[in-house]
Amino acid sequence: MKRLALPSFVLATAMFMGCGSGVEPAPQPESTSTTSQPLTYIELVETALDAQLAATAAQAGVAVHALEINEPVSGPVSVTEAAAVALEVAADTRLPWQYGATLTRAQVRAALGTTLVNDIERYINTGESYSAVVYGWSYPTAPDYCTTGHFYALVFNQARFVMTVEVNGGRDC
Repeated sequence: MKRLALPSFVLATAMFMGCGSGVEPAPQPESTSTTSQPLTYIELVETALDAQLAATAAQAGVAVHALEINEPVSGPVSVTEAAAVALEVAADTRLPWQYGATLTRAQVRAALGTTLVNDIERYINTGESYSAVVYGWSYPTAPDYCTTGHFYALVFNQARFVMTVEVNGGRDC
């Protein structure tokens, strides 16, 4: 269980650097002082995936995590703040993760595949829409090759869940 307090303006300050996302970056908020921004405390607790979602994730070669929102106990949470906490809970924080973009449902389906997204939506089982963001990293591991990773966070405020999907791979760079 991890808790992280983050000013909301801090989370949207970086962009992908060569990860080939093809997704438009979200508009950047105006800079404000840290004293005028309230801190949001978000606590996420990992819960087990059901057998079907675990099998789909394994078949796709991705890491999927279900994180229940314990705090705040009600009301919506910011997708960028929840994603930053989820990144701390579910991913290797030693990697150079950088905020990429806010995604639509269609963009999430295109990036992760319909089967995986359908299983995630079935697992949540509220029929609600969700907010999503992607983080990424890339670094050269050979003269013409980069190792890459993408971290998708889908925030279901009604169900009080953050679902994460981490996809690692590589490409020419």
